[in-house]
Amino acid sequence: MNPEYLLDIAYTKHFYENLNPWLINYISAINGYTAPNIKDKFTYCELGCGNGISLNILAAANPQGLFYGVDFNPEHIANARLATKEGGLDNVTLLEEDFANLPNLELPDFDFITLHGVFSWVSPAMRNRIVTFIARKLMHGGMVMVSYNTPQGWAVVAPMRDFLRSFIADGSGADLIEKARRGLEELCFLRDAKSAYFEMNPLAGIVLDSYLRFDLRYIVHEFLTPHWQPLNFSEVLGNMKSAGIDYTGSYPVALNYGQMSIPETLHGYFQQIKDRTVFEMRKDLVRMTLFRSDIFCRETSQEKPSYLDKFRGMVVGTALRKQDFKFHIEIPGHTSIDMQGPLFEKLTELMGGNSISMEALLAAPDLRPYSPEEITSAIEWFISTDQVKPYAQPAPVYEENDAFRMSHFNCALLQRELPQSRNIALASWTAGSGIPVTSRDGLALLALSEAGDREKAEEWAGLWTVRNRLVGNDEGNAPPLATVIKNAAANPSYLNALGLGEPPTKIKRDIT
Repeated sequence: MNPEYLLDIAYTKHFYENLNPWLINYISAINGYTAPNIKDKFTYCELGCGNGISLNILAAANPQGLFYGVDFNPEHIANARLATKEGGLDNVTLLEEDFANLPNLELPDFDFITLHGVFSWVSPAMRNRIVTFIARKLMHGGMVMVSYNTPQGWAVVAPMRDFLRSFIADGSGADLIEKARRGLEELCFLRDAKSAYFEMNPLAGIVLDSYLRFDLRYIVHEFLTPHWQPLNFSEVLGNMKSAGIDYTGSYPVALNYGQMSIPETLHGYFQQIKDRTVFEMRKDLVRMTLFRSDIFCRETSQEKPSYLDKFRGMVVGTALRKQDFKFHIEIPGHTSIDMQGPLFEKLTELMGGNSISMEALLAAPDLRPYSPEEITSAIEWFISTDQVKPYAQPAPVYEENDAFRMSHFNCALLQRELPQSRNIALASWTAGSGIPVTSRDGLALLALSEAGDREKAEEWAGLWTVRNRLVGNDEGNAPPLATVIKNAAANPSYLNALGLGEPPTKIKRDIT
């Protein structure tokens, strides 16, 4: 085991939405910061890219960008390179490197530098080297996304991590996966025996139950790593300010709105807090925050845009159809969100299964009775409730009889991941990000794309399941695969509008 990193077990494969550059830009914009223009070209670096799932999906969805991934684990980089090759990507560079060697790498300056699941899992000395890299390589106006554990939520359950760590040196000769399994079993035994720790900390038992549902590889990387330190927001802010960047906002989007992220009984209390650092620290205490994903910016100007200017040039979209939208949402322990009225209904008709520019929305004939501020505010509510997202491009108009055909990258991704993943994200050039699908939906899309029509798709999918294992295919409440294919085939224009096919034009890159 390397003294800085865990190499014995590869990390799990997931797409992480907080790495999406369009979402990072949006969060910065709603907080009044000018984000990089990434419609034509940009550079992006992910430190600790793992198996490269997020990096490769973002690269496929944004062919105008140049993407760099750095990870020390050889298995991670090998998996990422295989996916890059199979997917036919030519805008990804993967580096098997120790972060300590970052100063020696020949890399461009970056519009985005992201770190998911890294900052709390390396030593203080390595965090300083990462901050030095950010200070040196982030462009003016560039964005950083850094995620980390926080002590407010971890204070109660951190002893379980120390308990699991004790199994590393148990002398059994078992691998880390087996040691993690044994550690969880013993924690369950102690909980069921009504040990004082669990009796006095009911939250610990709830968290333990959640751990039992996780992939053991996640448990290994979360708890058995050489370094693990929850960090206060003020500490991370201090690190980033030393690199010349400042806090702009947080993911998920709802956390940027006090009325959604703070209990209603405390709204008056928080309105009196003027200092942003104090505000965020007290919010973490009130929420018992376990994990933060924060965005920081090296701003080029102190001039803040007006409310409508924040959204100028923006595209918004959703994979939800009109009937899938929710207009009343309960936020446990905080408040309820009501989005009632004809404006919200009209917006779902315009946006359902579609992506559209804000300019087009503001000019829509059906929305003429409403002011630009009212329309924009309603869009904010939909985005903050995770029903609409900032997108890269408007969807072109497709005819109903236009055949659905996925991109080479998405076909290769599904062929590789369907036998091992219950949930998968597909690269969308309209979203500029990944769109999540279940394994069954993914197989239906792959079959339609490969076979060309519904009848042949059912036969194709049947042969695929004979030769391969489909994760999630044994769920008793799942509809038959033939029904999933039939439903997917019923609206090819909807599938095409998702942007899962090849981008419509060849991207010419001249990033220097």
